[in-house]
Amino acid sequence: MKCERCGFDNPDYLEFCRNCSARLPQNNEASSKPSWGFVKAPQWTEPDFSADNVSEDDVPSDFVFDSDSIRKRHEAERKAAADAAAEKARRAAEAAAAAMASEKMSTSERRAAEEARVAERRAAEEARAAQRRAADEARAAERRAADEARAAQRRAEQDRLLEQRKRSMYDDENDETSNQNPDYDYEDEENSDEDDYSGNKKSFSLAPLFGSFLKNRKKPSRDDDEDYEDDEEDDEEEYDDYDRSRKNKKPARVTIKKTSNGGGSDKMRLALKIASIVAVGCVLALILWLVISQISSCVASSKSPTGSNKAPTIEKNANEEDSYIVTVYAANGKVLIYETPDGRRREATVKKDNCIPFKVHTVSLMPVEPVDGTTYDATPKVFVKNEDGSETIVDNMPSVTLNVPAIAVTYDTPDTIVSENGHVTVSGHIDFIGTELTIDGEKVSINTDGSFSREVVYEETGDHTINIEGRLAGHQIYRHSIDVSVNKATPSTSLIQFPWDYGDTEFKQRVTSSTESITIRGKVPAGSTLTASCESSDVTLSTPSISDDGSFTVTASLKNPSDYVIHFVCTSSSDQVSERDMHVQRQPEMAQYIARALPMNYAAFSYETWQPYNIKGKVTEILEDGDFILAMLETEDGNKLVLEYHNHYGSAANITVGQTYENIYGRTRGLNADGLPQIYVWFIND
Repeated sequence: MKCERCGFDNPDYLEFCRNCSARLPQNNEASSKPSWGFVKAPQWTEPDFSADNVSEDDVPSDFVFDSDSIRKRHEAERKAAADAAAEKARRAAEAAAAAMASEKMSTSERRAAEEARVAERRAAEEARAAQRRAADEARAAERRAADEARAAQRRAEQDRLLEQRKRSMYDDENDETSNQNPDYDYEDEENSDEDDYSGNKKSFSLAPLFGSFLKNRKKPSRDDDEDYEDDEEDDEEEYDDYDRSRKNKKPARVTIKKTSNGGGSDKMRLALKIASIVAVGCVLALILWLVISQISSCVASSKSPTGSNKAPTIEKNANEEDSYIVTVYAANGKVLIYETPDGRRREATVKKDNCIPFKVHTVSLMPVEPVDGTTYDATPKVFVKNEDGSETIVDNMPSVTLNVPAIAVTYDTPDTIVSENGHVTVSGHIDFIGTELTIDGEKVSINTDGSFSREVVYEETGDHTINIEGRLAGHQIYRHSIDVSVNKATPSTSLIQFPWDYGDTEFKQRVTSSTESITIRGKVPAGSTLTASCESSDVTLSTPSISDDGSFTVTASLKNPSDYVIHFVCTSSSDQVSERDMHVQRQPEMAQYIARALPMNYAAFSYETWQPYNIKGKVTEILEDGDFILAMLETEDGNKLVLEYHNHYGSAANITVGQTYENIYGRTRGLNADGLPQIYVWFIND
């Protein structure tokens, strides 16, 4: 079977061409393209490959049932042929290069030959381009000529159809005129014929439109009448006779015969008179009521500040969600003022329709105060501006019930808490940052992202309740509670006292660089237990020793010069828990520390370092004075930093507000919570 695409001869049992994989005609289907060669390809009958007629010997040994395998094999053969052609081209190129080298052509000669070949190729390409353009122009001209011929043919066909339609309409009119029913022609037949053939007058008949109706119309039946008699034999003139009889028929008369009924007639006339009097009275009463109502309406309108007695209305805005239309009726020329609950005002003059419709959003109807409930009855407030500039409120304004939005709050803290030390942290997130949030009556600050947090401390054990309340204008009052069970409470004042709390000035929280240990002392309530700890591995602590009166001592071994924090936890006999930190220092050698100090570099104070610096500036404020001093210092450049000075030792210096210091030595702790550099002060030599 010859392939329509490539002309390759294939066995008749194949479905796809062995050379190009194109589909071969099957089932005696006719080829869509002309056969190859000069003779028409024969249409072979489809062989019968059923199991009854085909044996294994009839199937070729190289036959493959899988069409995908056949296609892959053909693709492999085409690829091999392409590779062979490429190899042949490469060898030809190499031979040409060798020939060129053997001829030993000069550079200029080879360049000239190459330019000649390029010019020849360019000329050939331009000639082919010109041929293509000429062919395109010829095809375009043929298409235009064909389009014009088709357009002319369509116009001729349209003219022919229009002429045919005109002739058909003329023939239909003649047929209808000739087929009219003479029984229902209301024009005189002789006069009509004269008009039709005289040419002076064209008769008009409704027969073409209503002829079928008139033909199918049932003839009216005749009644026995004294003016005419039935003539069953005259069927052709029946309708004309009926029409003439209806014209000559006289209308029937209705005669009312008066009868005399004696006394009954007088009673009837009396009843009619009484009924007439009552009816007249009712009509007069109705007229009087209408007049009085109109007078009352006019009086009410004159007394109303709006000049109208029609009540205002409020209804949902059908064109916009969350808004209402407040319509106030007033006389033309009146000036109306709408005022929102927060005091914003809108002014409008009545120009037509004797009313002003105010579009009001739901938010503008909400009060400026929080609402204790889920609904709120809002009443719009409208004023009438008088001629003297004064304002009169419109009294009969309607109300509308609104759903009050709620404040959404989420918590990180569960609703039920068990505390072992009396400390409870309440934290969460609120959607509306402007909400006034309180926890147990104390206001809580809300961050810009809506988060909040507050610690609640209990001094007594037992069950407690944390009450949370949120208030926002135009929203429901938010209320929430958290149940707390305190196993151990925290007192309001610390149970742990350090020597400077009770006037012991002999205690020193700092030792020299050569001293490796320090004895810490203090007081706790009698019967209490005390623990001491330090996070630094350079500190070794002894077990606290507590006397009967509550005095305690702890020995701390300090391995290296530095500042250390000792953390104390005291539990009283009543299960109250108190925690407190004490700073103890083993100071560096003073002369060496001052010698290593660098001049002040404010830019370097943003990071914590152990490098000593010489700090200079004026103390402007004491921020804290307790276990240690926090003071605000301003440099000569106007920069601010915070000094941290632990001064509970014998030779400690004083920090005074307003004094300028030139010889403060310490290291930076980086930036504090307020974003200011904080300096840990070791020595003050002023």
